[in-house]
Amino acid sequence: MNLLTVDEVTQLWRCHRVTVLRLMQRGTLRYVEVDGEPRFDEAEVGKLNHPGIARYPHLTIAVAPEPNSPTPSQRVEDEYDYYHERCRIAALESAEVIRRAKWLVVDSRLAIANASRAVYRLSL
Repeated sequence: MNLLTVDEVTQLWRCHRVTVLRLMQRGTLRYVEVDGEPRFDEAEVGKLNHPGIARYPHLTIAVAPEPNSPTPSQRVEDEYDYYHERCRIAALESAEVIRRAKWLVVDSRLAIANASRAVYRLSL
């Protein structure tokens, strides 16, 4: 497995660096990170190579989905479920913070009351 850098892919495809980065962002061009830099499998880059990729990257790339990959609607549902769960957890955490804050108020009022009683007793 030979790994290529972004610059090597741009030279191979004769396209702009932004084209490669956009294809990465869309998930069309799969990559792995090596020392924080994206690297591409040479075989996969060769499969996606097309003469018009520099001018029309959104039209020239047609990649078959992986066999078990979710459909776009499933991805949307999964993302919705994920954020819904995150919001539910945040609401529970917020409720816990509010409950603790109320007890802190009660504790501080008790401390003030006890302190004022102690001051009153000393003044007698």
